[in-house]
Amino acid sequence: MFRIEIALAVVYSGLLLFTPLFYGLAQGLPPNEISPRGAKWPAAATETLQGFERSLDTLRSDSTDLRARLVEQQLEMDRVKAELERLPVVPKRSKLWVYSRR
Repeated sequence: MFRIEIALAVVYSGLLLFTPLFYGLAQGLPPNEISPRGAKWPAAATETLQGFERSLDTLRSDSTDLRARLVEQQLEMDRVKAELERLPVVPKRSKLWVYSRR
């Protein structure tokens, strides 16, 4: 009877320790707590981390799009400046000329 009890204790302790170990290796996260009732996993932390990763990917793509639009706007500004430099310079009218015409 004593050998059966030892065998059951070894099997139960093996399940208690190795199941969370293999699951942790498969998921990449160790359990928060191992007790006789089982292992507790950080599910909320995993979901939060995945949410942050999705948000970071979205921000990266948005910043890439904004950077591309900024470059386009800068090229457009350079083109307009070049066109303005090619136009002839017209002197501004002085205030005295404007008042004398009335």
